[in-house]
Amino acid sequence: MTTASSFNIAGGTACFSGAGTLTATAGTITFSGNAPATITNTGSTFFNVNIAPLVVNQVASVSTAAAAITVAGNFTVAAGSSFSATTPSVITFTNVAQRTITNNGTLSFFGLTVDAASDVVTTSSFTIANVFTNTGTFTASGTSTITLSGAGANIVTNAPTFQNVIFTGASTPAIGMNVKGNMYVNGAGSYVATAGTTTFNGTGTQYIGGDGSAATFFNLTVNKSSGDIVLLRNINVAGTGAGALTLTSGDIDLNGDRTISFT
Repeated sequence: MTTASSFNIAGGTACFSGAGTLTATAGTITFSGNAPATITNTGSTFFNVNIAPLVVNQVASVSTAAAAITVAGNFTVAAGSSFSATTPSVITFTNVAQRTITNNGTLSFFGLTVDAASDVVTTSSFTIANVFTNTGTFTASGTSTITLSGAGANIVTNAPTFQNVIFTGASTPAIGMNVKGNMYVNGAGSYVATAGTTTFNGTGTQYIGGDGSAATFFNLTVNKSSGDIVLLRNINVAGTGAGALTLTSGDIDLNGDRTISFT
């Protein structure tokens, strides 16, 4: 089914199922029911997605394990509402125009892909439980925190820009990232980069910490317009070249007895 219209889906155990697919070329599809809704087929394309109740004091809840869903517009979760994707779901953002992820409720992706033509921005916090494939541009800003939570929560292809980022899963990325806020490795999480440069380039004080294992960067660069990096725990640097540790602008404060180990 192909549509360029906007419409509401008020809930149900299967919103789209079977061998057919939905292709939305414009408009907004709103999941609005108080009853949980589930997307069960693979291959559908949405334009704008809005998860929001139409009735005050109700919430909308959507879940999916569909292997492949494409979003060509904006993705919004209203206050009190939720979207949860589980294995083997991959949500792909694809459009040459800049698109926005807005989360005022609870938002959890399993796999998330930003394709080569896309520019996705967010000021919201959400979770990615598996591979984050960024072949386009991804920029998180404001007070947002992106949590990479799964055993396969790796960053693939292009370096994304995070405001705050938390690793609670086992992450072994082969690329770097840009961090404008704080980075934490928590719980059973680990961060062991095997290639790439992670650049801390925010303003003011930025922290590297957490109660998980010590973060291992490949190359680490500090390039800040103001403030320093403060270590709340020890870190490792695995790169062996001239750019393994680069202090372009700003320093790393060892905060007393913290250490940087070159491994």
